[in-house]
Amino acid sequence: MFGFFSSRSSNSQPSVSAADSLRSIPAINPGVTFKTDEDGRLVAHVPVARRKGFWGRFQKPVSIHRVRLDEIGKFVIERINGERTVQDLVNSFSKTYRVNGREAKLCMADFLKSLAQRNIISIGVVAGESASTGND
Repeated sequence: MFGFFSSRSSNSQPSVSAADSLRSIPAINPGVTFKTDEDGRLVAHVPVARRKGFWGRFQKPVSIHRVRLDEIGKFVIERINGERTVQDLVNSFSKTYRVNGREAKLCMADFLKSLAQRNIISIGVVAGESASTGND
């Protein structure tokens, strides 16, 4: 089971099953932009709000964090369109880079979790049987 969308504490949020995780839809967060640097690598420009508290008073209201992505990062970002599911990304990754399904799932789970932690993407979880059967 993935558990990459599950919470660390059982009290805060319900965990998400592996099947629900694969049906989830990643989307680029608003305000995040991408540019290609001189080396041809994709760079994410992520707006970050000022911290709260005393030290936050000395920061700009919004700063930009830059995250350089490698070839695989670029591959994944280019396929995130707000419609493709995690399973679609796994299938595409597996086919393009010729890795087995299990390895592709684990790599994709780790990478998407990293992107979410850096506020580059958000992941909408589609839960329940109606999502998989199309009987809405």
